[in-house]
Amino acid sequence: MRSLFDAYPDGRVFDRVALIVDSTVNFDTFGYYGLSLWAISEPWTLDRVLEQKARKARRVALFTVGELRSQGLGIVLSGKAPHVDTTLGAAGRQAPGPMQVTGASAEELVDRFLLATYTLVENHLFEPGPG
Repeated sequence: MRSLFDAYPDGRVFDRVALIVDSTVNFDTFGYYGLSLWAISEPWTLDRVLEQKARKARRVALFTVGELRSQGLGIVLSGKAPHVDTTLGAAGRQAPGPMQVTGASAEELVDRFLLATYTLVENHLFEPGPG
């Protein structure tokens, strides 16, 4: 699940340039291009993530792991559940740590991410106001 804070007048859900910046910051910090997501699981139900992690987001985009993988993306566990990153390749590590993805770019990651099908969900637990 990715939190959505902005709405774009042309109907876009994601801003490509903002995603490239996010992915590049991830590279500078962790050594691989990645986009942050919240993983829904048994202990981290959708409502729990909406309330505790995405409360300031009016909407969220829900992706399945299968859909991300169909676009050539993988999941990297951050070690701070329910946070994960999606990245290029078949990453699916069970533990966080240094990782270098070569031959990829922020643009390629974002372009594949933007091709993935998702379900747009209104956050019924949204709380407007400062963070």
